[in-house]
Order: sequence, then C-alpha cells, then structure tokens
Amino acid sequence: MQITDIKTYITMPIQNLPWLFVEVHTDEGITGLGECSWYGNNTLIQQGIESVKPWVIGQDPANIEEIWQLIYRRHLRIGGRGPISAVISGIDIALWDIKGKALGVPVYQLLGGPVRDHVPLYTHVHDARQAATIEENVAMARQTKADGYRAIKTDPFLSMATQSGPF
Repeated sequence: MQITDIKTYITMPIQNLPWLFVEVHTDEGITGLGECSWYGNNTLIQQGIESVKPWVIGQDPANIEEIWQLIYRRHLRIGGRGPISAVISGIDIALWDIKGKALGVPVYQLLGGPVRDHVPLYTHVHDARQAATIEENVAMARQTKADGYRAIKTDPFLSMATQSGPF
C-alpha cells in the first residue's frame, strides 16, 4: 500500500472555533482521518502539511514511525515543537486510522487495548464570546447539566485574558 495524496479541511463545527482535519489517501482506496487544529493559525499548519506532502506521498502508511521521523528530522533546525508537531500529529493520527482500517481493528487495539471500560464525558463551559458575566457562566453550566453532562471544565478568567491580552 502507498500514500497517494494528503488533503486538508478547515471547518468551524463548534462555537466558531476552526478545526483542521487531515485526510490521507492510499492506492488501495483506504483513507485515514486525522485532526491537528492549532488555534493560533490553522492556515500555517495547512501550509506545513502541503510542504511535507512530497516526502510522504509514495510511502507505505504502515510505516508510521518512519514517516514521523522523516518529517521531524527534516525540521530539527527550526525546532521540533509548535507548528511542526501539529503537522506531524495530524498525519500520524490519519496513518493510525489507515492501519486500523487495513487490519480491521480499532486503533485502540493497535495501541495496546482498552485501559478502561467507559470514558466519562465532560464539556467546556465558558467562551468569552458567549458569556461575559458570572451569571451567564452559571446559566451555561446549568444548561450543560440539563443537557446530560455530569462534569464540566471552565476557565473563569478567560474573558479577562481576551480583554487585556494573554498575560
């Protein structure tokens, strides 16, 4: 099997936050989907993925670590963190998806099997663009509980950060 193409998609499915998805195609018709949103600038990550396509196309998608190292090592001189880690992660996730589909097993089995029998869900309750006051945050939390969530994550200081900058 060989990688034949890599496509990216920027979407806005939740609360106007842009998400970047990566789709890796193979010559056997199996596609893998990865996610590598970098809220600072998804367009930068999208361009990074475009820049590594020539190195990745033609590779065997089963060689996940080899592809990971190929991209990482070619970027060491500019640093291995930040944007390049997002580029690698999106492709890496898509490659694991391809491997799972090719073998007919869920990815968690490829990574060593289940760790727990259930995963409690929670959601994030606070977006500075939606709730400006404590009362609005409380109302959002109550609505979230009514929607069936048993836990929430929140940042009561997020609105201050957006008003005065991050620091």
